[in-house]
Amino acid sequence: MELLDHGLMAVGRKYLWHHRRSTPDELRQRAVRLYRDSDLKPVIKRLAEQLNVRPEALRNWIGQAEADAGERSDRPTTDMLEESRRLLKENAGVAPGERNPEGRERVFRLGARPDPATVLTFINEQSGRFAVALLLRVLQIGESTYYA
Repeated sequence: MELLDHGLMAVGRKYLWHHRRSTPDELRQRAVRLYRDSDLKPVIKRLAEQLNVRPEALRNWIGQAEADAGERSDRPTTDMLEESRRLLKENAGVAPGERNPEGRERVFRLGARPDPATVLTFINEQSGRFAVALLLRVLQIGESTYYA
C-alpha cells in the first residue's frame, strides 16, 4: 500500500481515498448525484468501486444528502451538525457546572432547597413546555414525591 498525492492510496491496482477529509467535495457531490439521478438505483458497492471510494463512505454521503433534503429524519442535517460543532467550540472553555445566566430565568437560588410546594408549583407551570419526568430528573426529585 502506497500513499500518493491528494490522499490517494494505491492498493494493488486500485486507488482508494485515504481519509474522508481528503476526498474532494466535487467527488462526493458527483457520487451522490450519480446515485440519486439513476432510475434504477445502482448497488452502492459497485458504484463505490467504480468511483474508487469505500462503500461505507458512499453510503454515508447518500444518507447525509437525503437528510439534508428532508427525506430522512434518523440523522441530523449538515446545518444541525455545523451548529453543534459551533456550540461545542463555544462552550469548550466553560467548566462543568458553570453556566451563563444572562437572559435566563432564575428559578431557585444556588445552594438553597426550596420548599416542596414551590417546586411542585414550578413543575405544574412548566409541564406544558417540558415532560414532567424530565423536569423531575433535572430537579433531582423522585417521582414518588411528585405523584404522592
